[in-house]
Amino acid sequence: WRALERLRAEEDPSIQERRLQGESPWVVSAKFKLIDGCNLRCFMCDYWKHDRPDEITTEEVIACLHDLKSMGCQKVHFTGGELFLRRDVLPILECTRDLGMRINLTTNGTVLSRDKLKTICKIPVRSVTLSIDSPVDYIHDRLRGKTHAYKRTVRTLDRLLRWRGKKT
Repeated sequence: WRALERLRAEEDPSIQERRLQGESPWVVSAKFKLIDGCNLRCFMCDYWKHDRPDEITTEEVIACLHDLKSMGCQKVHFTGGELFLRRDVLPILECTRDLGMRINLTTNGTVLSRDKLKTICKIPVRSVTLSIDSPVDYIHDRLRGKTHAYKRTVRTLDRLLRWRGKKT
């Protein structure tokens, strides 16, 4: 998002002119890391060690989404850490939808309430990526560093499939 701030301030008239015409040779989709923090303690990752002191604000995210749209962006993939630790994630997703961009998510699936899942299905989110590291619950939990992580992730997957009208 800071790069977009610099681009917005660019003096190069060709970049500004192309942007005003709705042309974007460089942005069709974007991956947006909303948060560094995570509720799991995966051995392969250190996001859970981050304090999150300099997290991007809701207003900065919304401004960035508008900039992405003005540059022709058609799809945004939101990720983190665990993006559902942010309290403002649903309004961010709704803003993305309202701007006409498709939405993809990556989440560990352990902190999603029924209400959040139903909202995700209504928005609609185009895809949700969940990681299951083993079909054996205690192996998955050990890799993810938390007990019951497997159970929560599978429950989220089951609910998403059920509420989107698909069979598990």
